[in-house]
Amino acid sequence: MEAFEAARDLNITTIGLTGRGGGKMAPLSDILIAVPHKFASHIQEAHIVIGHLICAIVEESLCSPRQ
Repeated sequence: MEAFEAARDLNITTIGLTGRGGGKMAPLSDILIAVPHKFASHIQEAHIVIGHLICAIVEESLCSPRQ
């Protein structure tokens, strides 16, 4: 939570990966991805996939040749 508060003070955009509802991280996240499930294991599995997708999008935008 302190990292998200520090990011806000530094005007850094944050992405919060949470479970259903977002919890304490919801109001501190600029982008909130809340997995709507009640089991932590399922939420964590979804977070793994989401993390890989974010990495793929970043790699595509930074490493693709410009046309």
